[in-house]
Amino acid sequence: MREIDTFIKLYRKFTEWEWYSDISTSRLFLHLILTVNWTDKKWQGICIERGSRVASYQVLSTETGLSVKQVRTAIKKLQSTGELAIKSTNKYSVFTVKNYDLYQAKGKQEAGERQAEDKQRATTKESKEGKKEKNNKYTCAFDDFWKSYPRKVDKGNAYKKFQARLNEGYAERELITACENYAAECKRNKTEARFIKHASTFLSSTRPFLDYLPKKGESDDADGQNTADDLVTKGIDLGIGDDFDGF
Repeated sequence: MREIDTFIKLYRKFTEWEWYSDISTSRLFLHLILTVNWTDKKWQGICIERGSRVASYQVLSTETGLSVKQVRTAIKKLQSTGELAIKSTNKYSVFTVKNYDLYQAKGKQEAGERQAEDKQRATTKESKEGKKEKNNKYTCAFDDFWKSYPRKVDKGNAYKKFQARLNEGYAERELITACENYAAECKRNKTEARFIKHASTFLSSTRPFLDYLPKKGESDDADGQNTADDLVTKGIDLGIGDDFDGF
């Protein structure tokens, strides 16, 4: 579904907000709430997370009718009170509305989506567009995992397993690292596709992916070499005193 068909919630208490009477600041903030992503999206190879959007001062000026100076001033005010965060590069800026869930709660979008989809059934073209958007349900982290995985079969089930492992406490970076290591092994060994695990199996409750993560307790001394502290400890254990000159 199109972003224009989505909605936000705004409490009447908003009128008590400290910047409410500041027309430029309140206008810009409302505009950002309405235009940031309500779900993670990819943009030029990077993940723009929910509650964020790519823009520039000039773009925001054009979209809101405020001058660039007014936009800059409003943004400084919003940053000073913790409503807005900005991450800038030499090419673009990512604006993030803090506490975005207060305005767009997760899971509350579904009713609006169903209403929009009912309207889209009026034509075949609109129905296909709705279906395409509905299928765009994967997080940026899973997209990165899937991009690296060496056998792309049953993406939907793989995503469920990915989320299940996250719910168990594994980090997104851990799952992606395991995937990259497994892919490297398959490439190195020239493993035939039919012998490569499905991603859903790799991420299953038996956790085969753990074989492709560094083992806990591994260190630079894992090859059996002793550090200076180890040798001192051994000396103490052997009863060697302070007058010992060395091994």
